[in-house]
Amino acid sequence: MKTKVLTHQGVNVYRVNVRGQIFYKSDLVYGEAVVGMTTDEVVKKISSKQAAGDTRVHVLTHEGVNIYQVTDGGQKYFLSDPVLDETITADVLDDVILQITRKHAMVGGF
Repeated sequence: MKTKVLTHQGVNVYRVNVRGQIFYKSDLVYGEAVVGMTTDEVVKKISSKQAAGDTRVHVLTHEGVNIYQVTDGGQKYFLSDPVLDETITADVLDDVILQITRKHAMVGGF
């Protein structure tokens, strides 16, 4: 269950309770949700991502889903647009492609 607790720089932050574990998660910021154990941690991460700007570079579209290469603090990884309300993140492009195919197969196609 998630409950909206605040909005920071136009991004909603929610308290999420999953089986008794509580954490905080934001709406998407440049394609990714920001997650933390406190609202202060999430707010700092949102500010940091917005200050850095959008570092996504479109590399491929697979089964109608855009995949981007993201640079964050000198590290590069791959990120998809949301598939069934969830973004897919991996260090290798093939892992993202495989997860997209698996998610589409679970619901009987795309």
